[in-house]
Amino acid sequence: PTPEGVPGHSIAMIVDGGEVAEIARTIFLKKGEGVGTYGALEHDYLDAYGFPNKIRFSRPSNVSVYCRLTIAPATDYLSSVASEIQERVSVYVNSLDIGESVNIARVLANAVKTDAGVVDDRFSVEAITLGRSEAVQSVSSLSVVWNEAVECAPENVSVEVQA
Repeated sequence: PTPEGVPGHSIAMIVDGGEVAEIARTIFLKKGEGVGTYGALEHDYLDAYGFPNKIRFSRPSNVSVYCRLTIAPATDYLSSVASEIQERVSVYVNSLDIGESVNIARVLANAVKTDAGVVDDRFSVEAITLGRSEAVQSVSSLSVVWNEAVECAPENVSVEVQA
């Protein structure tokens, strides 16, 4: 088995969304003959000859991401800027693929980039932290494993404005 527990000669599919029966059908039709499937969900797919085939796959484990930004406002700073930052960070984190870690530098880049792709100069970032909870965060990127999917609601992003 692999370090993740996947038996030899098997595939482990992590599938986000879709109907179980249709996913099992697709896996059966696309996998190689003699290749086993591994996962938490199991479905019996009947092949063209009526033989049942156990198809296994898993859903991703969702990981909530929390971010804290400390910013220094510029003279043209408005209170609505904080919600814009929250939305930018949330959109970026939610765009990441299953198993893709959250790079803190990319979070920072997305926090300061407007929809037009230019740097938002109404503030400067003084500090940024990431974590799996609001209470425990650090100044490093957030690692996830192969079967985890990150998610971040705008309210998971706190923006502290320095006076």
